[in-house]
Amino acid sequence: MAAVERLGARALELVLLGGIAINFAELYTKAPGELLETGDFRPYFAGVTLSAALAIGLLLVGGRLRMGGWMVLLGVHFFLGRWMIHEAAPNPGIDVVTWQREAIQSLQSGINPYGTSHPNFSPAAVYGSGMVVDGRVQIGLPYPPLSLLLATASQALAGDYRFGLLGAMLVTTLVIALARPSRIATAAALMFLSLPRSLLMLEGGWTEPFCLLLLAITVCCAIRAPRWTPVALGLLVAVKQYLFLALPLSLLLPRPPQGHRGQFGRALLVAAVITVPFVLWSPGGFWRDVVAMQLQQPFRRDALSFPAIIARLGGPILPSAIGFVGLAVLAMVGMVRLPRSPAGFAAALGGSLCGFFAFNKQAFANYYYFVIGALLLAVGTAGDEARSQVR
Repeated sequence: MAAVERLGARALELVLLGGIAINFAELYTKAPGELLETGDFRPYFAGVTLSAALAIGLLLVGGRLRMGGWMVLLGVHFFLGRWMIHEAAPNPGIDVVTWQREAIQSLQSGINPYGTSHPNFSPAAVYGSGMVVDGRVQIGLPYPPLSLLLATASQALAGDYRFGLLGAMLVTTLVIALARPSRIATAAALMFLSLPRSLLMLEGGWTEPFCLLLLAITVCCAIRAPRWTPVALGLLVAVKQYLFLALPLSLLLPRPPQGHRGQFGRALLVAAVITVPFVLWSPGGFWRDVVAMQLQQPFRRDALSFPAIIARLGGPILPSAIGFVGLAVLAMVGMVRLPRSPAGFAAALGGSLCGFFAFNKQAFANYYYFVIGALLLAVGTAGDEARSQVR
């Protein structure tokens, strides 16, 4: 049995090393973004080359040298992120960045960011019927308040909210690597940090890095500070709509000192304290932006999902309910088959949402960035003991 477990760990390590190699091949051969405003890629290739060398070093050394290597490597990736934000794409013509920048400005001026409108950068078909009026999208901010608060704090501290996303990526990497240190954890963290679409996340300003940060904090609390787990779980649930799933799946977390029922209640209280004031500020605007907008979104043939592929091949447009079926099936499989551990919780959340996105009417790179990050977090924090407990 021990030999089988060692073989499984070795196979997992080889898969991760293969993923890292593929990531760096993509980083060298594909553009780091889609709306780049620079033709000078020398800083980018210098950073990628140094990152590859440091990744190899981290896989070969241990002890204090490894910790020093992590600090240098994170510094290199901060440099790459800064290059994307300040030089390559300081003002990308994308709705997500515009929405969040204007929402931040509104909040800083004491104006409700929900229920407003913004300039349209996309074909009207991207939004639901009646969502574009006189060239303006009738959306204030489609993200929950916690996402806005994190972005606003990042904007105030660094001058561009996307530096908060960059910081979230770097902290998540450290949690994957250090929450339960091992060679597999190091490889999982390196694979996450080298994901080819990470710089695209910064270019487009999507909020998934904040989501991954709060998932990483929840997992870390469950491992090292269980009494704080309900607070972290509440923040996770509050940061984006689809993360409501984290609440029922938290039954996979080790039983907290206050019991699962107490953990649910405290997590919901934390989420409510953050969200309810914005709901009361403008109930209609909040409902339109955060809830109704999601329901009104049309089917996207350019989505990264199986229904979109079927439609592009001339097949029928599948009903939206199929995404919820995929979500429910994989969530139940996760609850039954995965170990009751912080890593099991992260794996169940990532796997269930993968089923949801893969069969949804809309799914793009930012959604799968969260899925991949959640699964790598699960791998890195499992530990040898948990990896052998899958039922």
